[in-house]
Amino acid sequence: MSEVNWYYARDGVQVGPVPIGQLRDMTRMGTLGPNDLVWTEGMPEWRPASAVQAVFATAMAPAAPGVLPYGGGGPGYFPGPGTGGLNYYAPSYDPVYAGFWLRFGAAFLDGLVVGIPVFGLGALLVVALGLHEDFGDPNSAAPALLDLTFRLIYLLVAWIYSAVQESGPHMATFGKRACGIVVTDMNGQRISFGRASGRFFGEILSGITCYVGYIMAGFTEKSQALHDMVAGTLVVRKAQ
Repeated sequence: MSEVNWYYARDGVQVGPVPIGQLRDMTRMGTLGPNDLVWTEGMPEWRPASAVQAVFATAMAPAAPGVLPYGGGGPGYFPGPGTGGLNYYAPSYDPVYAGFWLRFGAAFLDGLVVGIPVFGLGALLVVALGLHEDFGDPNSAAPALLDLTFRLIYLLVAWIYSAVQESGPHMATFGKRACGIVVTDMNGQRISFGRASGRFFGEILSGITCYVGYIMAGFTEKSQALHDMVAGTLVVRKAQ
């Protein structure tokens, strides 16, 4: 295997060539994950970094929850540089897509995880500042301003919570983990923080369509809601 001409791929984008030392440094810093694909001349196919001992100097690391290795050969693999670039490839296993009710259960749990602390803190602040007295005054703007403020705080907390969890190593929020499901890109790989953020804010579209965007998860081919289609994501059962 070449020591210099290594390539890695993330979200269907090929980067390289780079020296093997750079890939090792990236794994130590966490910027190259165990499921990011690597390739160099002499390898028959692209492989997860964790499966290439030259890149992951430590013992073979298991794939992230919900992601299984992909097979090579045929139309379902990344061709090497010089063969026309990268193709999106299909997994060598059949993912089990999470249906509407499983996703609903996960969303309900996540709503409790985020909502209880945020609104509990809000109630304490209202009482501590004596603002509850203004709620009986029809001429006071305090209730409307407080409602808007806490809605924005809830939105901010929910965004950070969802995007960090879904782009993290578990690939799922606490609610999704409890229900045994994870969020992936269309290739079964971990998504970036940016894509997880796009998925979260895409839920606004799912909501303003009278929630039809959410209901779509119950009848689309890959159980995708509208925000999944916008972000290019899947919600699948975690591999056992």
